[in-house]
Amino acid sequence: MKGLTAVLFVCLIIFVSVNTGSALKCYLCASVDGIYKDCEDHPQKVETMECKSPLNACQILESDGVTTRMCALDGMCDFMEAGTYKRCKTCTTNLCNSALSPSYFTSLIISIGLFALLKLFT
Repeated sequence: MKGLTAVLFVCLIIFVSVNTGSALKCYLCASVDGIYKDCEDHPQKVETMECKSPLNACQILESDGVTTRMCALDGMCDFMEAGTYKRCKTCTTNLCNSALSPSYFTSLIISIGLFALLKLFT
């Protein structure tokens, strides 16, 4: 789990330090233990954001009761430590992080920030 927290923290740092815009839009939310069900079940009801370079993809991540939707690096799931998440998917079209396909069992940004902060301070 520490590996996942480190990756999420790095994504937060990248997101905060970058200030050039991109046209890609992603859903942005986090749900911890079902507290924000719209993030899990109805992402069309949550906030969206424009991704900033170098973040060039949308991501959805499920891990230990946490669901996040955010901007990320394309292919970021491939670099995450196996076993640290239940499902992970990146995609590169507007608002494509609305749902997880069942075939994505192994495939960021306030939601990553929330998750990282939760892990860092709890």
